Amino acid sequence: MRFWLPIFLIILSFTLFFGLTSTVLDQISALSAKSATFNDALSNANELRAVRESLLSTYKKFPAEDLTRLKKMLPSEVDNVRLIIDVDNIAARYGMQLKNVHFNTEGTIP
Repeated sequence: MRFWLPIFLIILSFTLFFGLTSTVLDQISALSAKSATFNDALSNANELRAVRESLLSTYKKFPAEDLTRLKKMLPSEVDNVRLIIDVDNIAARYGMQLKNVHFNTEGTIP
C-alpha cells in the first residue's frame, strides 16, 4: 500500500495540473493571438500617423498662392456647370467655340 499511494498521488497531481492548466493555457494562447493582432493594428496606426504628419508638414510648406491655384485646378467637388463655363472662357480667350459638349459619368467615383 505504501508503494501505490505515492504513485497514485503523483498521477493525480499530474492529471489535475495538466487538466486544469490546459484550459488556462488555451485561453492564454487565444489572448496572445488577439494581442498580436492588436499590436499589428497599433503599429500600422503609428506608421499611418507618421505618414500623415510627413504629408501635413509637406503641405504646410506650400505657399498660400500655390494652394489656391491647386484648389482651383483640382477642386474637392465637381460642378459640371461651372466646369463648362470655365472651359468655355478658356476657349473664348483663344478664339475657339465649344459645341456638343457631352459628359460620360460611367466609371466615375461617386
